[in-house]
Amino acid sequence: MAAITNALAPRGDTLVDAATRQAIADTLAALWEERGVVDGGLDRLQAMTADDVRGAITESVASYIFYQWVLELGRAIEQRAVSTNQAIAMEREMRQYIHDTLTVDLAGTDVLAVEWRGAQGQAIITKVYADAFALIESA
Repeated sequence: MAAITNALAPRGDTLVDAATRQAIADTLAALWEERGVVDGGLDRLQAMTADDVRGAITESVASYIFYQWVLELGRAIEQRAVSTNQAIAMEREMRQYIHDTLTVDLAGTDVLAVEWRGAQGQAIITKVYADAFALIESA
């Protein structure tokens, strides 16, 4: 799993790269567990359906947005715009909020066809991130 993470993710030299790397690692760890790769080998990943892959992509994007949001939450704590207690409460709910918002926003979109580094992918990420960021600002 570490080798795949290293192949897919940036090294983590910047905070954004570290967030990206963590999102990929989380997604892979969840896939390993859900698909039974430890016991069944990598063939279990080969048996994933298109819907399974779509779900993994959605989870990966949601995780990426969440870790980007956590970086902003940390800045808000440093600036004393949000208390530590508020941050803890917000963080508990935010992962699900991001996942749910992304799921709704992706309804009818073939995530396998989206170029995530292109304009369409970045627009999706930016919209969900902006929604989540607005919750920090309103705290």
